[in-house]
Amino acid sequence: MCNLRKSTVPAVVTLLPVALPGKRGRTVASGVLCILLLAAQTTLGKKHLDIVVPRLDARVAPAGIAFAPAGELFIIHPDKQPHNATTGLWLRVFDVSTGREIRSNKLTIPARKVARGRCMLRVSANGRWLLYTNWPYTLSKDDPGFITIFDADTLNVISSLDEPGAIPAYARIFGFNSNSESVILDASAMQASERIGASVRIVQLNVRNLEEIVSDVTYANPQDGMLEGATPDGMPWFSRSTSVGYTLAPAEGDAGVRIEMTAEKGYGIGGVLFPDNAVVAISHDLTPKNDILINIYRLEPGQSRHLRNRTRSDCLVYDAILSPDKSAGAALCQASSTFELTFGRITARKAIVFDASSLRVLQTVGMWKRGHSLDAAVWHGNGRVRLATFDGPNRIKVRTIETQGNRTGPRN
Repeated sequence: MCNLRKSTVPAVVTLLPVALPGKRGRTVASGVLCILLLAAQTTLGKKHLDIVVPRLDARVAPAGIAFAPAGELFIIHPDKQPHNATTGLWLRVFDVSTGREIRSNKLTIPARKVARGRCMLRVSANGRWLLYTNWPYTLSKDDPGFITIFDADTLNVISSLDEPGAIPAYARIFGFNSNSESVILDASAMQASERIGASVRIVQLNVRNLEEIVSDVTYANPQDGMLEGATPDGMPWFSRSTSVGYTLAPAEGDAGVRIEMTAEKGYGIGGVLFPDNAVVAISHDLTPKNDILINIYRLEPGQSRHLRNRTRSDCLVYDAILSPDKSAGAALCQASSTFELTFGRITARKAIVFDASSLRVLQTVGMWKRGHSLDAAVWHGNGRVRLATFDGPNRIKVRTIETQGNRTGPRN
């Protein structure tokens, strides 16, 4: 017999002739059977590492996770006592090859600054800074959210904006700019639920002093559409509803640079990413049987024709993320119950991992659906992709996906 226990190291199998019941007493090598079973397990099994995070309770308040360019995993979360006047905000770094915590830091903050709606953690392209933001379920002038820059090595706070009036009302934070020296946000004077206006104001704040504005540009809304995101250089992209779906285009530039996307029943655009000056966007279609098709598009700079791949799903995309090297992405989706007694209950939450260049889908994995933490993180390097997701109140699951040998390809 052979042990089929999952392992992260190659298995060595010895061929041991063992007589098995059969015609004329034929013998077979049990090792051959082991090899076949181990091969099947390698193909079908999912390599993963579970990380138990002390003092984390993702059922109480959202937490954020992000990969550094070198592969370390950063996790930020409030302490398990968010209803006190003050609480701890933990920032931790883990080695994803061993699950060992490398370093951590705890801040004491007013409990009102703990994320009530969602939070986001991002690492700058140079690996030097961490951007942490959180915001309530409903943005307001009196409760705009919380923005903090950390030093990725020391985990100390570099700069922070957390008082009413310090952050423009209804601001949307997009992330770091291309040189990692500023934070890009939409400071338009409109509510986040609208995101439509004659113009948008894109502001960049100095990472070392978030009170310092280093760039403040107002762009006209050429499509009278919805602001979907901004490039690392600060160029906003807008979507506009059409008779068959949506058109996605930048605020300025060649009028022919656009993505024409089909989208049924007003589901809209689930996410927009900007890898290496290209644009990756995700929308939804429905089959005649009302099955959901997720469309992933990529438009290269200076091109008029885009690449497209589509995959079936049972949920709608609510966000999309990129790996630090911008080679892999993940579309995060969820579905909720429409039955009267369970209306609104989350029935599925998944991550669709894909190659950001070819758009081929590498794997679709299930995510924990009971907590408030919707965030995930993806990393690419050395012929593999790592996906980190929440997998319980105090647990992070890091999956390793081998990228070689996957034949799923895009359709034009």
